[in-house]
Amino acid sequence: MRNAYVLLTALLLAMSELALSNDTPEVLADNQRLSALHDEDQADRILWRKKEISSKTLVERDESRRREVKQMLATARVRTAHDFFCAALIFHHGQTVDDYRLAISLAWLSTSIDPETKDYAYLSASTWDRFMMSQGKPQWYGTKCRHDTKQPGKDELYPVDETAVTDIDRARFDLKPLQTMREHIGEPIRVSGGSNTC
Repeated sequence: MRNAYVLLTALLLAMSELALSNDTPEVLADNQRLSALHDEDQADRILWRKKEISSKTLVERDESRRREVKQMLATARVRTAHDFFCAALIFHHGQTVDDYRLAISLAWLSTSIDPETKDYAYLSASTWDRFMMSQGKPQWYGTKCRHDTKQPGKDELYPVDETAVTDIDRARFDLKPLQTMREHIGEPIRVSGGSNTC
């Protein structure tokens, strides 16, 4: 399975080079179905938080979306920065290290194609942190929280490797300084004012 993800990553990198090439005469259009899958992913999370769908239903719908996006990737229907962003978010909500590994690659492609869009940059940091957490390692950027074991009902920042990146690096990914995020758990963590919390 890992070899398949390595091959897919290489293919995606090659495709991003094509998308960035000045020799490409056409302007690529965003994949509307992929945008719809992204919107479904987000809507399902709202329903889940309201307890209108179960965790089991959410996981099943996520898996169905990942299957469809894999087909799109295999048939070169993920081509624009927005496409890669939507696909990355869908795999960001995966269940395996390989899902998170692919999410990282997709998020980085979206950021490489369009480095000015803050949502793409933020997702690149967030996917990396989730990937690290999935392996039991400290996160780098500070985008993830966990329940505080000492104070039930409260959250705390998931452990951070404070030597991995600096606050200057965090700012490049639209994140506030680490100490600010640590002191204001549950508040927005993005510099641009996005509503994301840890």
